[in-house]
Amino acid sequence: MQRCRTYPDPPEFRWDPKVVHAACALLGWKALSLTEIDEALSTGNAASIDQAFKSYLESSFKKDQHGFLTWAFKQAFDKDSAEASQTAKRWVELSPDSAFALTARGTQLVAAAWGARGQELSVDTPSKNFRLMEKLAGEAVDAFQAALKRSPRMITAYYGLIRAAQLVSDQDLVSEASAEALKLDPADHLIYDSWFDAVKPKWGGSNALMLAVVTTATRHVDENPLIARVAGRLPCVQADPLYVDDDRQRLALYRVAAATVPVLCFLVHAGDTAELVGKDDVSVVRYFSQSYRFLRDDHSILRRALALQRMGRREWAIESIDDLLQREPNKTEALLYKGWVLEGNDKLVEAEATFLQVIEIDPLNREASTELVHLYAHGLNQREKAIQIVERLKTASRPRAWLLAAVLDGKDENAKCRENLQKYLDLVAGEPIDDYEQRDIDRAKQQLLEFDKQLASPPQEKSS
Repeated sequence: MQRCRTYPDPPEFRWDPKVVHAACALLGWKALSLTEIDEALSTGNAASIDQAFKSYLESSFKKDQHGFLTWAFKQAFDKDSAEASQTAKRWVELSPDSAFALTARGTQLVAAAWGARGQELSVDTPSKNFRLMEKLAGEAVDAFQAALKRSPRMITAYYGLIRAAQLVSDQDLVSEASAEALKLDPADHLIYDSWFDAVKPKWGGSNALMLAVVTTATRHVDENPLIARVAGRLPCVQADPLYVDDDRQRLALYRVAAATVPVLCFLVHAGDTAELVGKDDVSVVRYFSQSYRFLRDDHSILRRALALQRMGRREWAIESIDDLLQREPNKTEALLYKGWVLEGNDKLVEAEATFLQVIEIDPLNREASTELVHLYAHGLNQREKAIQIVERLKTASRPRAWLLAAVLDGKDENAKCRENLQKYLDLVAGEPIDDYEQRDIDRAKQQLLEFDKQLASPPQEKSS
């Protein structure tokens, strides 16, 4: 926490020291984790969990701890996972009249509802997802309302009602729950954040409603400096990819949002966006550093490492990754990034050893398998090792096996390469697709187009 407070702000911004101090203080908050709660409930000790959350409720109404109860519930139960669902259900089974147990259940149901909704536009979201979302959101509302009947001061239940109402565009419930929550604590920044999100135009709200949230919130900045970040969220809405498809313009809006306070959209998105804009790795490093400073997001450190590598600061990049690996030696994401940094600096043998560490942890790891095949095929000239990886993936019926087999096809094996690429595309069509996979799908399609062009072109006559 102290390191956060003394770490320098980006020189282009003038951040309010009170807001920085309050944002850093959040890093010192501690509450029972999902694992700790589950362990206690597995022994039937629900009373100790209720007692802990009762203390969190009282803390939420103390100076400098606005929102603490909601934060405690979120870090434990705001997860679309079987573990979170089972733990919340068990708590309710053991303590059916506990307002805390019911709030935990509602929090997890809202997370599951958001998971069912997904990130795609409405037109790209299957109707069955909407039906599941509405069902889960309705169950969450029931759980939160039951909690409030038992404990009218359960401010997190109002927070949950706002998030559930946002999903189904119920602006009446959003307004009612926000008003009731702010009667309990008019300086709770998490309530203002959720209220602001729920009245965005894409959820049935409007610009006027967003401005009303900001106006109401700013009256209480003296009670809670973190509320100052709410006003900075207006440019964040303008930067939404739904409205802006230009990375430079989006980055400019994030910078406007963060002019005087470290607003969340800047901390989450500015580093990635600066990287997309390109040609300014200094800003990329600074912005990812700020993300880690306030959010303790390990991914920011890893992305920063790649920018440092591009700047020729390989030692700094490796040092920052190694710091993460000291805490989590088997963190595959960190090992992958270390391998990429080493590979980018032509440290091929060291990169190989790092990717092999990933394979030891996860024998079918997609990224490590891909990098090793390329290394063995083009850098280290160890084709037999590449073939072994491809065969292991084929045995496991992984579509990537045929993509990597195409890497090994020689210059005179276009027909075989084409066959492998087509098989990869046929098989991967039934798999979940992320950005990494989509990149390789696009490359495979482009390669097939080039093969087709070659076949369509008449052979060149040899000059005599």
